[in-house]
Parts: sequence; C-alpha cells; structure tokens
Amino acid sequence: MLDAMRVVVVAAVATGSLWACSAWDLSAYSSGAPAPGGGDAGGDDAASGSSGAPARDAGDDAADGGSGYRAEVMADAPIGYWRLGESSGLDATDEVGAHRGGYQGGVTLGVPGVTDDGDTSLGLAGTNGSVQIGDVLDFDGNVPISLEAWIWVDVLDADYRRVVTKRRDDVGYSIFCHQSSGGCTVELRAADGASAFCDVTLTTGRWYHVVGTYDGATIRAYRDALEVCSRPASLVFTKVDAPLVLGAWSGGGNYLEGKLDEIAIYDRALSPQRVAAHFGRGRP
Repeated sequence: MLDAMRVVVVAAVATGSLWACSAWDLSAYSSGAPAPGGGDAGGDDAASGSSGAPARDAGDDAADGGSGYRAEVMADAPIGYWRLGESSGLDATDEVGAHRGGYQGGVTLGVPGVTDDGDTSLGLAGTNGSVQIGDVLDFDGNVPISLEAWIWVDVLDADYRRVVTKRRDDVGYSIFCHQSSGGCTVELRAADGASAFCDVTLTTGRWYHVVGTYDGATIRAYRDALEVCSRPASLVFTKVDAPLVLGAWSGGGNYLEGKLDEIAIYDRALSPQRVAAHFGRGRP
C-alpha cells in the first residue's frame, strides 16, 4: 500500500472554514472569536484571482457514461468537484473542468479512498498541507448552495481545522472541525451579519460523508445520508474576496489533520434522495 503513496512537499499556504445550522445576527462577533452554536476563530485572509463558474445541465453531466460515484455526483451538476485522486504532481483536477486546484505544503497523494471505483484520497498532516483553488465560486443573493465532502479527522482540538473554506472576515462559507461541536460544522455567513450553522458530530479515525445544504429558507446537514440538522435561515450572499481552499483557512492556518476525498460544491440544494445516492456509492 505504501508503494501507491507519494508525498509532495512544497511551499505552505492554506485556508479554511465551514458551516453549522441556525440563523443568528452575528454582527457583534469578529472572526477572532467563536460565534454562538458553532462559529469559529478563523485565520488571516488573502484575496486573489477572479470568480465565476459555467452553467451546467444535469442531464448531460454523467460524463463517465456509467454507474459509479463520479457519475452520481456529475448527474447533480456540481459547479466544482475535486476527487483528490492524483498519484503524483501538484495539480488537483476539477472534474467540471473550470477550477483546477494546486496541492501545497505537506500532502500525501494516493491514500486509499472511499468510492466504489477505487479512486484515491488526499492525506493532510495538519501542519501546512492544503489545496489552493483561487478566488472562485462566489454566490450572489438569497440563492441555494450545497457543500459535500468525505472527511476523515485524526484530531479534534481547539483549532478550527478546515475542510472547505471561502471566507474573509465574517463573510463566506465553510466546513470546519472543532472540539466544541464534537465534530464538524457547516457554516454560511452573509455580508449583513446573518449566519447559519449546522453541527455534525463524528469521531476520529474513520470516514464520514458530510453534506450541508441551503435552499433559500432552510439550512440542513447530513452525516452518512442521515439528516442531523435542520433550521430556518435567510441569507443574502455576496462576493467574497478570498480564495477557495480545501484543508485550511482561506489565508493560511487552521490546517486539517486527517484525510479528504470527493469534495463538491453545487449551486442547488441537494435533496435527501440525492445525498443518499452519493453516500451509497461510497464505502466508509
């Protein structure tokens, strides 16, 4: 198994943050203090690049032409989808084709993954590894969004360790893991101070399928296809001048210690049936 793994070490940069379920006005809170019910401390921010994503047709997106994990995800028209299955190199392929990422810091490629097609996953040491994608995939208005990830956490501590993050100050979206929530939190923050959070409890040392959705009125979170959080929310998104990062905070720090696989972002709220279909193609 070790022969299938390759360690890549380059300059360390990272980012991170996630969401949890509820709707509070958090305008009195800064990014340096936890928000009620699952907010996070955050790291320093960095802005770069430009945003944008192509429109897609769900009927045309099962691009591999058959059954399997990738086909299930592509059938739901993600606007960004990183399988993190590279065995060498520094490029993290976006299956949608528009937002290629770059591996940075100490990352381990070729780690056994979760899907039924044998695609591998990404190992992260918790010190400096991340996937940098750039200033892309903003949302504008009270619009739907879904975040999806397979997550293996080795450490839950006082650090807000990031899975997916696009945040600057108190605006943006993310999934982060922290001891206070007993697992991970899905987090959405609007420019007017409104926020929504959902906690997803989990244990260290195993794979979990975590999905957060927002349909314009309700935020939900799923763990291994079971809904574990549902709360009313009203959020008006705006552009966030910060890079999208996997495994760290948008400006560096908050590094995840564990493994990531099959990260996807959607401009729609996945239904419980579609979440279950994706989970059914994994093997945690």
